[in-house]
Amino acid sequence: MSDTMANKLSKQKLQQIITTLGPQPAEDNSNIETTDYDWNQPRYFSDEHMKVIEQFTNDFADALAKNFSKLYNTDFNASVNSNTQHFASKFQNADSDEQKSNCCLAFGTEQDPHAGVIVMPVKTAIDWATQLLGDSEPSTEERDLSQLEETLLLDILNEMTKALSSAHGGYQFIKDETIVKGNLPIKLQDSEELLKIELNIEKTDSGNPSQVYILILSSKLASLVGKTDMSDQHFSPDDISEAIIENLQQMPVPVTTRLASTMFTFDQIMNLQPNDILMLGKEIDDTLEVIVEGKTVFRGKPAKCNGKYAVVITEKCQSA
Repeated sequence: MSDTMANKLSKQKLQQIITTLGPQPAEDNSNIETTDYDWNQPRYFSDEHMKVIEQFTNDFADALAKNFSKLYNTDFNASVNSNTQHFASKFQNADSDEQKSNCCLAFGTEQDPHAGVIVMPVKTAIDWATQLLGDSEPSTEERDLSQLEETLLLDILNEMTKALSSAHGGYQFIKDETIVKGNLPIKLQDSEELLKIELNIEKTDSGNPSQVYILILSSKLASLVGKTDMSDQHFSPDDISEAIIENLQQMPVPVTTRLASTMFTFDQIMNLQPNDILMLGKEIDDTLEVIVEGKTVFRGKPAKCNGKYAVVITEKCQSA
């Protein structure tokens, strides 16, 4: 290395170059909050959708309390514990003893009789039926329902489907006529998505709520949130192509306008000061490059519009 070069690239300047151009310390991301994406958790409804669903289930609970109050001739309270999304595979097989003892009743519409299921512990089923008969003491045993109790329970569950219809407005839900113990009484694909509505239902001030949950196909609630159920639509190949092209046309693409470029030595770069003038390698009347995804696709002239820099396109590059 010559003495001139050694003088120009002093230790201080070398350190400046290393600091400026060398690898930067990694950003500390330890305090950034992240959420793992759970592929086992369906996301048929977005967070905004779930706010609408919450209002729907609260309306359902209010209607249910009124229906039960009228049926039992006493005041009832009903509240929603939670609304959660699940794949049908989670409920297809009754594995636990608790699941095997649950009473299940399918409900649906005239067009689709298997839209959802009401699920309750058998003890709750017995309590509800015996209370309708006038027995105020809750049951302390789990047993099979008598024929009379099953008939009464069907009447009670009919009030639940009526309340569900009232809150939904778009469907008139109809209950099945057979109560099934254990496995769900409807056939579902494992990948079908369900909304699980967990409820607390009790006589006012009784302090002894019954817990029941409802599983309903997410597609049956699509209209509530303004979501189109894709399974009800049939698309031709032309429709699909048109939709893809339309979406592509709306995709944002970064566009860069390059004024000019030039070359400098490290020494020149390190000696730059405020108010220094950089001479660029392009004549003042030369065209600018308009770059998309690293490729020059247009050329144009500099301009201004509404107080902002602008470019008037003058030509399209042949390679674009």
